Amino acid sequence: MTRAIRSILAAVLTAILLLAPGAARPAAAAAPASRWFPQTGHLVSGRFLAYWDAHGGLAQQGYPLGDPVVEVSPTDGKPYLTQYFERAVFEYHPEQAGTPYEVLLSLLGVAAYQARYGAAGAPGQHAPTTNPRTFPQTGHTLGGVFRAYWESHGGLMQQGYPITDEFTEISALDGKPDTVQYFQRAVFEYHPEHAGTPYEVLLSQLGTARYQGQGAGLAIPPPLPGGRESEPVASADYLAWLDYPGGGPVRTGIRALDLHTGQVITVADPVHIAQRPALDGHLIVWEDVDEHGNTTIQGMDLASGTHFVVADGPARNQGFATPSGRNWPSVSGRTVAWVDDSDGGRHLQMKDLDSGALTAQPTNGPVATPAIDADYLVWDEQQGGGAANVPWTHHIRALDRQTGAVRDVATVAVLPSAPFRLLLDGTRLAWVATDTLAVTDLRNGAPIQVIPEVDADVALAGDTLVWTHAEADGNTLIGMHLGDPAPRVLLPSPGYKFQPVLAGGWLVWTPGDTSSDVGHLAAVRLSTAFAAAP
Repeated sequence: MTRAIRSILAAVLTAILLLAPGAARPAAAAAPASRWFPQTGHLVSGRFLAYWDAHGGLAQQGYPLGDPVVEVSPTDGKPYLTQYFERAVFEYHPEQAGTPYEVLLSLLGVAAYQARYGAAGAPGQHAPTTNPRTFPQTGHTLGGVFRAYWESHGGLMQQGYPITDEFTEISALDGKPDTVQYFQRAVFEYHPEHAGTPYEVLLSQLGTARYQGQGAGLAIPPPLPGGRESEPVASADYLAWLDYPGGGPVRTGIRALDLHTGQVITVADPVHIAQRPALDGHLIVWEDVDEHGNTTIQGMDLASGTHFVVADGPARNQGFATPSGRNWPSVSGRTVAWVDDSDGGRHLQMKDLDSGALTAQPTNGPVATPAIDADYLVWDEQQGGGAANVPWTHHIRALDRQTGAVRDVATVAVLPSAPFRLLLDGTRLAWVATDTLAVTDLRNGAPIQVIPEVDADVALAGDTLVWTHAEADGNTLIGMHLGDPAPRVLLPSPGYKFQPVLAGGWLVWTPGDTSSDVGHLAAVRLSTAFAAAP
């Protein structure tokens, strides 16, 4: 859409917002201007712009994610002119013209809390003791820095009543534990690293999450002609996958989808990709082995399109087999970890992409399946092999990246034919061994959950787990939020569903039945899947 057309649209939207039935008609000179936000390519006009400016602007509301549309409110079932922002959703209420309630915010906090914690609610809540104020309307208490923020940033009209007390929540964006409190229209996050600044309390990006959940489906492009899509990976911002084109020698490409804009990105033209890629935020990395056996670890910044080489020529010992079969590189922030097999798989490397510094982590044996996050590096040291009925011993070890301390997390024995996999999200580590899924908190080693009858295909993001369970007529996708009393069937069989991943607000998987969707990744809104689950 050209700038001229957007200017015309701005004028029309301003007229709608200013001259809607029942709205007061201020003098033309007092009419708020329209504003173009090049960061997201959208306009804010009229009453919405006036409200945005008067209620915290960028810090409080975030950038606009779309243009105004008429949408039916889930609160009262009535249509309202609506515009989405990163941290809020504005609704225009002409029946409230001339009052402070002419623009209201959707009850995003209520919807997010119900979707994430259900009827059981969030565990570990505690009332603050500093300057507390209890609201009899909801029975919850506000205090400390959260009360100061609430009172200075719109109070009841902007934030709504508190619907929880304070508790610790694992962020779905960066996997770190945050002190949070849910309100009817917002979620407060406490950031002690910004103490004394305007960013000590931040609002969760509920508008972004809601906006990503709109629409009939996730517009994943079809496979290349005659090919198939497989091995999806995801972050809160992007979905990526291997693309196997049909015909000729097997050469694999990588494509990605921007979950915010719908843009499809060609990461790598068909090349000899040896393993599934790894994705964190907007950085993707992968191992490539060419036709001569030369190995490189490559990467791309999906936001800028910049390609880079992480490591050129790390040795790969083809004779060293791991029972997991999963030995791909891992990325977190600006750090990449991988296994260099030059000494039989005992060489674990980390590289800082900014400084180029390499760090070698010594191990006690062949290592596989490295997983890295902001605070921890985790890997699997293996012993065994040989006979098919002789178990491998897996020693799961973790490096605290802040202190340099290494400790043993667990030791499990698994037959070579049985599944084994590690998943790390923030401080939560999950592993599948002999059809049992275990989740632990790396900060204190405390077990969080043990779930039987789980296949190797598992997705972990924040406090949400999804996995496959084999049935006679296909695979069922099972899900739960950590702390739930029981798992729920999200997508029942028939049909085979593999490799689930959590991409923003979407559940994505690889179909494997005989339908026309074979080879084309499938997706459903995660909130929809949980809401429909028995």
